[in-house]
Amino acid sequence: MTSPNKSVLTFGTTLFLKFILFDVLWCIPTTFVPFSSVEFYTTKIIATLLLLIPYAFFKLWKTEAVIMFLLDALLVANLMYFRTYYTAIPLNSYALSGNLADFTGSVIDSLRWYDLLFPLSTIAAILIHLRTQVVAYPKRPAPILPYLGILATAIGIFSIATLLKGGFKAANDKVRQAAYLCSSGATLYTVFGNLYYDLLNQQVQLTPEAQATIENWLAQRPCHETVLPDSCNNTPRTNCIVILAESLESWVLEQTVEGQELTPYLNKLLKDSTTLYAPHVLTQVKGGRSIDAQLILCTGLLPLNSGTYSSQYPNHVYPSLQKAMQEKRQTRNYLLTIDKVSTWNQGPIAYSFGTDTLLAYHDFELTEAFGTHKRTGDGSFFAQCQ
Repeated sequence: MTSPNKSVLTFGTTLFLKFILFDVLWCIPTTFVPFSSVEFYTTKIIATLLLLIPYAFFKLWKTEAVIMFLLDALLVANLMYFRTYYTAIPLNSYALSGNLADFTGSVIDSLRWYDLLFPLSTIAAILIHLRTQVVAYPKRPAPILPYLGILATAIGIFSIATLLKGGFKAANDKVRQAAYLCSSGATLYTVFGNLYYDLLNQQVQLTPEAQATIENWLAQRPCHETVLPDSCNNTPRTNCIVILAESLESWVLEQTVEGQELTPYLNKLLKDSTTLYAPHVLTQVKGGRSIDAQLILCTGLLPLNSGTYSSQYPNHVYPSLQKAMQEKRQTRNYLLTIDKVSTWNQGPIAYSFGTDTLLAYHDFELTEAFGTHKRTGDGSFFAQCQ
């Protein structure tokens, strides 16, 4: 007869190798330094043994299979996100997955053929289990003491290594500030550890010590006064139009390919004496990604270190360009976007910034096919705005 523990070994090995495959794919474009860390291996062992409990103790192989498929989806989704942002999916962004509805084409393009290795490994483990199991063999759990002993040993080694670095949060903080490890949190501590770190950061309170550090840092910064071009000072205007180009980076501007300008109309604006242009500002800096641009540009604030400000603090009282325009010029502020108001929770945020009228996805005539949806093309969008 074949021992039922063979299936425990099969499922356990498959789970462990999934984490290693994820780490290899993650480290290829970054660094393999995490592979030399004790935390790297102990976190994989701990995660593997915890995810293996349904089959190891209760012989629920179908439940185990579902867990493995869900793990596949989680790991592949994070790899796809990493290929764009070089970081794992922030905790709050899982609740914003509806943002992807209009970008299915981009999602599909982010997949790679080797991503199939994750679900295929689960299918292979299931087939091996079904082939080797013996129906007449009594369903006995894996030996509890050795199992718990390995788990306890891995947790102990990980805890000691982490405590020597100041604890889990402090160790993660150092990793994210290190030159060669700044994008390695998800490999050192697994995706689950990365999510726990995000959760810890959401619960951080501003202490007097932190406040003093901030004030000391600000006091050492040189005073900077913005000087507007004479064309802006000499001819005061009552209107301000801000155009946000989704995911456009400044290096594309004023570039040509085979004699053809890539952004001819934006290039004309750059040459206009009344245009204010800041080419060295990174607008997608934290978990809010494209909605971070609105925060930086309209309020002068930086996004949260962890999480998405538009979801966590939609009703916060923000200082903003819109409110300043209302106060100084008695303007009426409009936000015109072809996104849905639910995208990045921009509906509530727009009004918190001082927007009077919000015209979004359903207010425009949809003119062009875009993946599985119809969208408003750029030309049609500007014509309707006008």
